[in-house]
Amino acid sequence: MRERGWIRWTAPALLAGCAFWAFVFTNGVHLRENPRVVAADWMVAHAPHGSVLSVDEWDDGLPFTQHDIEAKGFTSVTFTPFDTEDPDDVRRLADDLDRVEYVVQTSDRVTGVIGRAPARYAPVLRYQRALEDGSLGFEQVATFATQPSLLGIDMDDSGSEEAFRAYDHPTVRIWRKTQEFSLERALEVLQPDRAAASIHVPLDKASANGLMLPGRTPMERRRRARPSTTSSGTACRSPRCGGSRGGSSPRSPRSAGAPGSCGRCLTAGSAWPR
Repeated sequence: MRERGWIRWTAPALLAGCAFWAFVFTNGVHLRENPRVVAADWMVAHAPHGSVLSVDEWDDGLPFTQHDIEAKGFTSVTFTPFDTEDPDDVRRLADDLDRVEYVVQTSDRVTGVIGRAPARYAPVLRYQRALEDGSLGFEQVATFATQPSLLGIDMDDSGSEEAFRAYDHPTVRIWRKTQEFSLERALEVLQPDRAAASIHVPLDKASANGLMLPGRTPMERRRRARPSTTSSGTACRSPRCGGSRGGSSPRSPRSAGAPGSCGRCLTAGSAWPR
């Protein structure tokens, strides 16, 4: 009876949790204007006529109306942040920065990826850090974001899956060029020649960051780090498992299979040529 009572309350609790989250998400996200729309309106109101804006490849631009574009004379330059693994690519990024007045990032599609594989995206990391700390010659002038919220309390969901947040409630950030910017300064910050050392690390192997390490899952790494035990339950003392037995080499058949060894070492010892 006690078990049935627990089951009886589980379904209502789950339904209540789902309904609460739906209300919080709708209240904080869908009842507010999309951040890209708000950012587009801000640009129309504050950017000078004829401004040149950046648009990141693989991301959505600001949703200007045709009337906005004609009235303000906006033009754009497409940045290719995921294509900076060659010195010439990085120099092109510096040239693109020289052409724009505003850098616009309409989501964290770029920033959410480059930190996972620094060996592959080191030039973009330098670019992003210099953009954010002002050393590149741009100042951040506006940020637009919405989050699930209730009673004025926002609930941070920045760690959620990209497609969940990058479409209906992305964070939009805008930087404006200052008098401190120069093409020479951009090249000094971005260091194009260092891009030749970039390693094309697949994102599914990004945890190794280009190092020649065996590709293991977290479970495999934990299993490998866990010491093996003998039949009596004590830790294996064989050097094959990281133990220490005086005078024996780590792959010696005298140590792999000696008393105090685990089953793995006994098996390995029997395979050694006599």
